Amino acid sequence: MPRGYRTPPERIAVWKAEYEAGASLREIEARHGVDHSYLSRALRKAGCEMRPALNAAVAIPEDQIAAMVQGYAAGATVQQIERHFGWDSKKILRTLREHGVRIRPTGRKPGNGTVSPWHRMAWDLRQRGFKYVEISAHLGVSIESARMAVMRVNKANKAMAEELL
Repeated sequence: MPRGYRTPPERIAVWKAEYEAGASLREIEARHGVDHSYLSRALRKAGCEMRPALNAAVAIPEDQIAAMVQGYAAGATVQQIERHFGWDSKKILRTLREHGVRIRPTGRKPGNGTVSPWHRMAWDLRQRGFKYVEISAHLGVSIESARMAVMRVNKANKAMAEELL
């Protein structure tokens, strides 16, 4: 809701009645076009006792936890695990941490997976004499991203050469 806007008490009463009748916050949000945090705050202020999220009250089965841990260790992202098992990403992260899994920084893959095919493509274009502005236009990324991609491949190539010596 816009700042300074006061929702009419009748509207909050409708939300409260729907929630107490068993509707979820998401259903009420969709039906009335109201923001999630605003809705839950308004319901609490109206004296409504909030239910825990369905996902929060249910434990993840041990066989799924084992598969999540194994999948994450093999390089799956939290988003991929979330899509596969249907659990909330926060719950997945909490479960992985509880089982001793070290969480990777966002946007990176384990090991030397930080050099992706598009990084190599940017590097290849640079080796062929393209300017960073041309690389960025060709790949649809910013000039800085193109520059960083080339630097990342250079660094990976240097590390690989040092390993061979």
